[in-house]
Amino acid sequence: MDIYFMKNKSDVFYYFKRFKNQVEKEVDACIKVLRSDGGGEYFSHEFTNYLYENGIERPFTCRYTPLHNGVAE
Repeated sequence: MDIYFMKNKSDVFYYFKRFKNQVEKEVDACIKVLRSDGGGEYFSHEFTNYLYENGIERPFTCRYTPLHNGVAE
């Protein structure tokens, strides 16, 4: 897997699609859940629709609990 360095938070959707395609090809399985904090970069209509169309659930971690975010923090 690759590491994606983003200049802007608005790049999250673009890189998530790349990540999803790469992972699903390598593992031959679908992403079912995207757990994230409540950051605005995950709330665009385009991103929300993409997750819904691909059947990806989106639970959020509690605010101010970076330990729950795992590697993302």
